[in-house]
Amino acid sequence: MSIFPRRIVQGLIDTSPRFLRTSQIRNLVKRLNNLADPSDAFAAEWELVVLSTFHGIGPIQHEPRGSGTRHPDLLFGPEGGVSFLADITAASDKGMRVSYPVEAFTAALRQKISERGLRGNSFGWELRNKTGALYRGGPRPALRLCPSRQFATRIFNRKPKALAHVRQVQSQNPFNDDGILVAEVWESVLQSVSRTLDRMNGRRGEIGDLEAYLLGSFYHRLSRALKKEQRREETIRLVSSIEELEILGTASHAEQHDIEGTLHAQEILGRMDTWSRKVWVAREYGYTWKHIGRVLGIPGDSVMLRFRRRMKILRARLSGGR
Repeated sequence: MSIFPRRIVQGLIDTSPRFLRTSQIRNLVKRLNNLADPSDAFAAEWELVVLSTFHGIGPIQHEPRGSGTRHPDLLFGPEGGVSFLADITAASDKGMRVSYPVEAFTAALRQKISERGLRGNSFGWELRNKTGALYRGGPRPALRLCPSRQFATRIFNRKPKALAHVRQVQSQNPFNDDGILVAEVWESVLQSVSRTLDRMNGRRGEIGDLEAYLLGSFYHRLSRALKKEQRREETIRLVSSIEELEILGTASHAEQHDIEGTLHAQEILGRMDTWSRKVWVAREYGYTWKHIGRVLGIPGDSVMLRFRRRMKILRARLSGGR
């Protein structure tokens, strides 16, 4: 791989005896063919191009000998004109790739995701710097990312035990929601911990065992979520059809008082919109979220989340007396 086509580079080499010595040409050709260090090959090619360009303008000397030990790349000195010395350097991001190995981390992460058969679009990450605010004259930014040679020992150094725990809890979930509740809790834990780490920003001690911290937070939040879901199931029970609701409305006043005191089913279903009522009845008949989603033409997870969100709003209105 080169900057210019091979025929152009070869043409510059063929005309280089006009301004380069034989030893200099041999050295440039050797660097151009250096496959072990592509950055040096790029530098040699750029050096040849610049020398040829200035040679077309006026007389030049490459690495003129002087009293010192170092020799500049170019001495340009036309008669009666301005002369100058210059070093020729090819800009490279080699140092950036070492100090900021973002591309290497991205490639390593994608490989790990692929090895485990996971979807790459389900993962997101963000790198922050250690110094905080950036300003002119301040310290150079340093990413919170170890060198690429340490990825295996410092980042991808353990099996994802936390994720294995989450999957185990999903399989044991007492609610028939395809593990959506557990997934929601785990996602909320990751977001919360991420915000906590951002607020710390190095001002406090780092978390000693992040995986144990995540698991502890997950089980604590999951316990609260399961208790809340259990109370909801005990407070609001599904009725099997709209006809049962009508029968419920014709019951005696005493029976309605007892039922509404524990379930509030009549008031809840009476305030439901048509879409929520259909989903409610379908769930009572035993249909899964995925099946309901196929009927409605949207993903089952979206049906689940939308229904829960509407029920949450409805419960808030009922408890507020609106």
